[in-house]
Amino acid sequence: MFLLFFPIFVISDARNLCSMETPLTKTRLIPYRSPVRPVLHAGEPLAPFSQQTLQRARKKLLAELALSNDELQLDGLTYTRNDLTVLFQDMTESEWSGHCLLYSIPGLLQFLEESRFDAEAMAPARQYHYKPGFTAFVSAWFAPAFRDASGRFIRDSAPRPLVELFRFADFIAPEDSTEAYERLRIYFEELGFLLRNWTWEKMQEDPSRIGCLFDPDWIAFLNALPEPLAPARDAVVEQFLGIVYRLQHKATWKLLQKMCAQLQQVRCNPELRTQVDEYESIMRGNMTTIATRNSKSSGGGWSLGRGAWAIGWILLMVIRALTSDSCNRPKSYHNLEYVPRTTIVPAPASESDRPAGNNERLRLALADLVSVKEHAGTSQKIATGTAPFNGISTLPTDSGAATLAVHNKTGYDMVLLVMSPRRPLRDRYGGLQAVYLRSGAMHTISLNPEEDLLKAVFGTGWVRLELPRRVFLVNEEGTGSARTIMPMFPISEFFRKPLDERRFLSADILLHKEPGIGDPASVPFHTPSRKGKAPNALTFVKKGSRIDVRGEGTYYMSVSKTQD
Repeated sequence: MFLLFFPIFVISDARNLCSMETPLTKTRLIPYRSPVRPVLHAGEPLAPFSQQTLQRARKKLLAELALSNDELQLDGLTYTRNDLTVLFQDMTESEWSGHCLLYSIPGLLQFLEESRFDAEAMAPARQYHYKPGFTAFVSAWFAPAFRDASGRFIRDSAPRPLVELFRFADFIAPEDSTEAYERLRIYFEELGFLLRNWTWEKMQEDPSRIGCLFDPDWIAFLNALPEPLAPARDAVVEQFLGIVYRLQHKATWKLLQKMCAQLQQVRCNPELRTQVDEYESIMRGNMTTIATRNSKSSGGGWSLGRGAWAIGWILLMVIRALTSDSCNRPKSYHNLEYVPRTTIVPAPASESDRPAGNNERLRLALADLVSVKEHAGTSQKIATGTAPFNGISTLPTDSGAATLAVHNKTGYDMVLLVMSPRRPLRDRYGGLQAVYLRSGAMHTISLNPEEDLLKAVFGTGWVRLELPRRVFLVNEEGTGSARTIMPMFPISEFFRKPLDERRFLSADILLHKEPGIGDPASVPFHTPSRKGKAPNALTFVKKGSRIDVRGEGTYYMSVSKTQD
C-alpha cells in the first residue's frame, strides 16, 4: 500500500519545495544522509508529515543504537547518534517533502550520499533542473558530491563522464560554486603551468603530455564546462596559442595547423576565437605554399646541375647531423622538423589574397572598443599632446614634410592616429603614432602628405581597462618570407565612455598636393585657395548628431570611403 502512496506524496509536496526562493541555513550533514531511510527502518509512515511521527522514529532508532555500539548500518551507510539528532532537528514540512523527493530518485540519492555518478539513474532529476527552490534545497549537498566526483574523473582521465556530470551543474547555487569546482580549478591551474612552460625539448621528450588537444572527448569536456569555468577554458586556448607561437620556427606548419584546427572546435570568447582563426589561417597558408613549392621543385628530369646540387645538399646534411643534436630527435615523432627562419614562402598571388594587415587589425580592435557603451577601469589623467596608449604608442614624428594644426571642437576628447601603409605595426614598441586632444584643445603635428593617413576616435574619461584588448600581429616584412606570428599588442587604455562614431575610424583623412590623387572614391572636403598660403589645419566639430571635419591650408583634403 505504501509503495503506491509514496510517489504520489512526493510529487504533490515537491511543488512546495520547488517554490522556495531562499536556501536553508540550518545545520546539515555533509555528505548527505537521508532522514527518510531511518524513518522507514523504524516502521513509521512518511505521510502525513508530523513532528510526533519523527520523534517516535527517533526514539526507536536511539534505542536500537544503544544495542549496536552507537552505529546504525542502513543500506551500507552508517548513522550515528549525532546524525539522527541533526537530521530530525527543527524539520519542517517543506524540508521533509524535499528529503522524500531526493529519496524517490535513486541515482540522485546515490550521488549525494556516495559521490557516485550514474548519468542514466540521475536523469529523472532533470525535471527539477530549473526550479530555484530545488537548487536552494539540494545545493549544499550537491556541491561536495560534485567536487569529489569530478576529482575522481580527472584522476581517471575520463573526460566523457564529466560532460554528463556538467549537465547537472545547475543544481549548484552560486554560493556553493567555489567548493563544487575546486578540483576542476586545481586541474586547470596545473594544466596552465604545464602549457606555459612547454618547450620544443619537452615536445621531443614526451608529446603525449599535451595529446589531450587531439582527444574529441577532451574537447567536448572543455565545451561543456559550466559558465563559472569559462575563463579557465579561455586561458587553456590562449596557452595553446602560446605554444603555437613559440614552436612556429621548429615544428612543421602541418602540426601547428592541426593544433589550431583543434582549438577552433573549442567554444571560447569571440576575441579569442578570432585570434584562433587567424593563427589557423596563417599556418594553413604557410603549409600550402610550402607544399606548392616542393611540388614545383620536384618536377623535371635529371640533369648534371641537379645531380651536383643533390650531392652538395647531402654533404651539407651530413655535416649538420654531425655538428648538431638534430639526430637525437625521437623517431616516433617524425612529423616534427626544424623550420628555419629563412624558409621561403611565396607571397600571395594578388593583394586581394593577402590577409588583413596589422594596421587593419588595430582598426578592428579599436572599433570593438568604440562599440562598448562604457568600459570598466581605473581613471587616468592625460593631457593634450601626450601619447595616449601607454607603452605602445609614440607621438607623431616631427620630421614630416608638412605641419598641421588639429583643433578639437567636438565637445568630446579625441585620439588622433597617424598611420601609413609603409609603416605597419611591427610590435608593441613601434609603429603606432597617436596623440591625445582634450575637448577644445589644439595640437600641431608633423606628417607626410600623400603617405600618412589620419584617423580619430572620440569619447569622455580615460581609463586603464580592466580587460585589455589584445591585438596579435604577423610579420609583414618582405615579400618572400613566411608569415609568422608576432608578440601581442595590448591596448590597455581607452575612453571610459566612447562615442559610437566610427566615420573617422573606418575612413582615412588624406592630404595631397594635387586634386584627384589617392583613392578615387574619396570625398573632398577642402580645396586650397589660390590666394595666399594659409596655415594647414583640421577642425573637428559636432554637427547635429555626428562629427564632421573642416580643412584649411595649401593641401587638398579628402575622406576615403568608409570600410564598415
